[in-house]
Amino acid sequence: MVYGIGIDLVENDRMGHIIKKWGDKFLSRVFSVREIEYCGRHAQAHIHYSARFAVKESFLKAMGVGLGRGIKLMEIEVLNEESGKPNLVLTGGARQFYEKAGMRYYYGLLTRPPFRRGCMATALQPRLMPSLGKLEEQKDRVRRM
Repeated sequence: MVYGIGIDLVENDRMGHIIKKWGDKFLSRVFSVREIEYCGRHAQAHIHYSARFAVKESFLKAMGVGLGRGIKLMEIEVLNEESGKPNLVLTGGARQFYEKAGMRYYYGLLTRPPFRRGCMATALQPRLMPSLGKLEEQKDRVRRM
């Protein structure tokens, strides 16, 4: 069962301006040490920060919560596997909310347009999803009616 869907777009130039203006003060409030290390290794770090920010925002939207409701952006961490695939790592209030809501899966799709970074997120509750066997049983019951 789909719990929620969230979409977010972040303009790369805007992220660059925010980082120039606020620097480490902004970065340390929004991104984890590992995210800062990853993004800092790239020549155009602001593009990678934009992608991560879009993932965080779309996750919050998919969960149906806004900032200040017990979830901090730092608690939503986007880390890459060796293959480059981004993964979500949740801690603190973000993890508690996710587990309390019965979530087990989260899918995020990043777009790569030249001036923006976007993400579409879907949060799923598989415990509410019928298995194929149960689905077939339900179909049989309906057919017999």
